[in-house]
Amino acid sequence: MKDLAFDLGISDIGLLKSLKGGNIPLSRLIRIAEILNVEITELFVEKSTSEMELFGIVRYRGVTYNIDSIETLQELVEDVNS
Repeated sequence: MKDLAFDLGISDIGLLKSLKGGNIPLSRLIRIAEILNVEITELFVEKSTSEMELFGIVRYRGVTYNIDSIETLQELVEDVNS
């Protein structure tokens, strides 16, 4: 959350308040999706823990990666190794 808030140029408390309040400007949602490297619609898809085989956010050399499968994790490892 702190990294995401930093990338957005706001405080982590400000980000938390806006997420809990549910009144987030579209421009901020677009920027969050860009930072997380996901489609904006994925910000609204709720998955149960049992549906998520793998989930994580990895920051490497200033780039944030959304890891949502073994395949995306393997791609990141390959990129890091090359």
